[in-house]
Amino acid sequence: MKYSFEPPAGREEYARAARAARRRRPGGSPPLWLTALALLITAALCVSLLLARSRLTALDAECTALAGEISALADRNARLTLELEGLFSLGELEEYLSRAE
Repeated sequence: MKYSFEPPAGREEYARAARAARRRRPGGSPPLWLTALALLITAALCVSLLLARSRLTALDAECTALAGEISALADRNARLTLELEGLFSLGELEEYLSRAE
């Protein structure tokens, strides 16, 4: 196979041919605006990820606090139930019912 290379006549012609070859290259780099747009979208996604993570942390802290409150209320409910059951004994109820008749 024989290769031949003939440079263009002038410097301007050579620069024009090089620019045209760069534009026609299929595997070339994407346009600058497309790269900037991709970086902007990536930055927006990172910011939204950080905001979601901070919201998740706040909700986790709130759930932990509410779980502690639920535990305290369950203990109080058990104590009050025992107190209520201690107020009325079976003997007192039978005596009250026999007097009521």
